[in-house]
Amino acid sequence: MPRCIHPCVQFTLSSLSVGTVLWLAPAQAQPVAVCPERTDSQLDVPAGVVCAIQPSLTDRTIDDGSGRGYGYHVVGIPKHLDRLQGVFLYLLGSGGKPFDPGQELFTPGQSMEEGMAQNYLVISLAHANADPVGTLCGNRSSCYGAVREEIVYGTSVASEVQVDQANSIVHRLDALIGFLKRYLPADFPFPAAISGKTINWRKLRLGGSSQGGGHAGYLARDQTVERLCFLASPVDSTTQADPPRGSVETVSAHWVGEKSWQTPVERIRGVVHQGDQYYAGIAANYKTLGLRKSTSESNPNHNWVELTTPTDKPHTAPANERDFAYAREWACF
Repeated sequence: MPRCIHPCVQFTLSSLSVGTVLWLAPAQAQPVAVCPERTDSQLDVPAGVVCAIQPSLTDRTIDDGSGRGYGYHVVGIPKHLDRLQGVFLYLLGSGGKPFDPGQELFTPGQSMEEGMAQNYLVISLAHANADPVGTLCGNRSSCYGAVREEIVYGTSVASEVQVDQANSIVHRLDALIGFLKRYLPADFPFPAAISGKTINWRKLRLGGSSQGGGHAGYLARDQTVERLCFLASPVDSTTQADPPRGSVETVSAHWVGEKSWQTPVERIRGVVHQGDQYYAGIAANYKTLGLRKSTSESNPNHNWVELTTPTDKPHTAPANERDFAYAREWACF
């Protein structure tokens, strides 16, 4: 008689009557990476499927752009759903549209497919980003925090922008998560960050480029997140004359230096190119946050890394150029 390793019921051929049929439970099918119902457009990529979702379909109170255009949300669903690692929320820079419905063009950034390849559900959120925060605020330190407060939460605190609660980043994200739960297959294995009634920020990864990185930072200031990656961000800073030294000093915007940051330094990573026109402000912000500069560019070993490989677009290169994929992977995943 065969030996059971665990307590079990044993059968031998002699103990089965003629005509007995052994029933074996079929192997449980793994969930398949598909776009949710009501998806506007989809794109198959090696790492999975990318889905464009019209924001107003997630909540009728949400504005799709009023002519200025923020584009549509894009959700990247990795093909290996049985290996899902979590959720990565990525915010594009000024004027960036994850999906442009007019041109039928996906532009969610390199981090989308790279995150999917790392088995993350990636969300590139369309939001009010038509105007650069630096242009809106100039050299006024307190303006930066107020503008980000209104864009992120929809509180009416900044005359420079008009973003209500329905169109804030946090509400757009909540509405999109609700949409995914309604229209993805019933067996979809939602990661812990978004499986409950509210977002579990401690299980969520945040990242962004330029203005989007600043918004991600503003959220990570208020919530403890699993990881925060700054790509060419945050740029929020002012310049102050220092007459005794005969020089001009770059100083972090007020919100960056606040002591109430909930996400600890060890969960924050930054990537900036040495040729970035905003390098002085970004580096000042990293110092203000207590981030240590890496001593190696090719093998980052601290909190932030300075890229030196020549590029024609040093501000957008950390987010967009394939040569720097290793730095994004280190920073975000």
